Amino acid sequence: MEFRLLGAVRAEVPARTLVVTSGRARALLAALAWRPREFVADDLLIDRIWGGSVPGDPRDALYTAAKRLRRVLRAHSPVGWVVRQRGGYLLNADPQRIDVHRFRALVTRAGAAPDRAAAGHYDEAMRLWAPVPLADVEGVWAERVRRALSAEWLAARVAGIEVELRLGRHAQLIPALRELAWDHPLDERITALLMRALYHDGRRAEALDTYLRSRRTLVEAVGDEPGPLLRRVHADILRAVPEPIGPG
Repeated sequence: MEFRLLGAVRAEVPARTLVVTSGRARALLAALAWRPREFVADDLLIDRIWGGSVPGDPRDALYTAAKRLRRVLRAHSPVGWVVRQRGGYLLNADPQRIDVHRFRALVTRAGAAPDRAAAGHYDEAMRLWAPVPLADVEGVWAERVRRALSAEWLAARVAGIEVELRLGRHAQLIPALRELAWDHPLDERITALLMRALYHDGRRAEALDTYLRSRRTLVEAVGDEPGPLLRRVHADILRAVPEPIGPG
């Protein structure tokens, strides 16, 4: 059985997706899958599932959520995935059966690999992604997880693009970099990569114009000039000797 957090929270068996219809049971699955094979105390689970809207008998409500989740999983697998231990629960699943942990493992592997292998690892990691992690789980904890995972995705996406650019795929990456720059206008690392990609694709004037637009945005938004990275890339392009694309 596989588990998905990067998107709607789901369990999957070959050729079938198991939909957990109970919202509280989905939240329980997400909280346990976030830390697989680790004991998670009742109080922590209750806080992550209900937040400030704790029911009158929270442990009974937690037990009911666990019972509903087990019913769905046991209907398709005899394995005892949701394990009760004194004072809490754990999900008895290999982290590599859970998409978010596979994503992290692939990103780690990519960071230690030569560029061509790293590009493949980053591409595989990106294919695991859906636009909204924990898309059908509500609450403060789920929202905090979504923000954290979005930051992880952005870091991995930028690192993957750096690898692709070092492999000479400048023209192919410019549209993706433009989109990222639009979504993250204050992220100078993304702007610097876009400028370098444009320059290496023979579009020097566009690269310089990108710098001017970014500078204007930074001054208007935060009242400050571009930082050292962006200024250095701008100066290198003016001299027509930009440094190799890589981590800034």
